Amino acid sequence: MSKAASPSSKLTRRNAIAAALAGVAAPALAGPALLTPDPVFAAIAAHKAACARLDQACLHVSRLEENIPEERRQEWFDGDREQGIGTNDDPRWTAALTAQRAAFSTETRMAWALAHAQPAGLAGAAALLRHAGAFEARAAGGPAIRKRSTATSGSSYSTTASQRHWRL
Repeated sequence: MSKAASPSSKLTRRNAIAAALAGVAAPALAGPALLTPDPVFAAIAAHKAACARLDQACLHVSRLEENIPEERRQEWFDGDREQGIGTNDDPRWTAALTAQRAAFSTETRMAWALAHAQPAGLAGAAALLRHAGAFEARAAGGPAIRKRSTATSGSSYSTTASQRHWRL
């Protein structure tokens, strides 16, 4: 006749999770050399900061778009200056577009750094997945399109610079 299994040897969800985490936690408990911070957290922080700067740059362009007459804000695209478009633009507009392009570039570099990041542990991997999910959800939702009167704008809908950002 066999003995009944002891409570600690039963396979329960709690025991399975503890066993799985023991393999991950053991190296961290082995010595201080292995307790270095996961570099993925710095990459996530850098990407969040770049996104915040890009949002601010897009909002600034949107505000200027509403406050500067259209004839003083002709430039939009990178090649416009080379084609002579926007030579008489308001200097605030030109500076805002330059800052926005720099913010786009920085955010893209930080996103690629995240794409190539290799978390050192489960906590870093989980944080990276949470950040990617939150970023994707935010990008998929995007800002809402504002409806404008056709009498004043000539079209039914208008998009701001920040709205165009999410479509690129």
